[in-house]
Amino acid sequence: MKLILFSIFCISILNCSKIKKDNQSDKYLEVFYLKEGLRYPMQLGCNVVHGELLKDKVKFKKIDNVDFINQFINQFNQLKTSKEQRDIDVRIQVVYHNKKNIDTICMGEHFDIKVNGINKEDSKSFLKLIKDETYYKK
Repeated sequence: MKLILFSIFCISILNCSKIKKDNQSDKYLEVFYLKEGLRYPMQLGCNVVHGELLKDKVKFKKIDNVDFINQFINQFNQLKTSKEQRDIDVRIQVVYHNKKNIDTICMGEHFDIKVNGINKEDSKSFLKLIKDETYYKK
């Protein structure tokens, strides 16, 4: 009887730890970015980052670090919709995957943010967070 209860307890603990691990892997970022300081003779849209035109110049990083994702989510949720309608010169594209949906964030190298095609107010701290993890982290 004790052996059966112990076995059930062990299986329950293993299942709970697996569920926790799976939930953490539900959230991750795919970051596509152009080399810092790259100049191009025309304004680049969000979809150009994946096109043939720049494929040799685009870098990629997948981010699934739980601490970073938590910082990202905190700042992402603070972004406010901008009343200005403007086109942006995209240098960074972040694809945010979570269990519920996928968000596409397009950013300029120094300013401008668009989330799923909607302009957001600039956030230097949000941009810095992304750049520190991609451009400056080795």
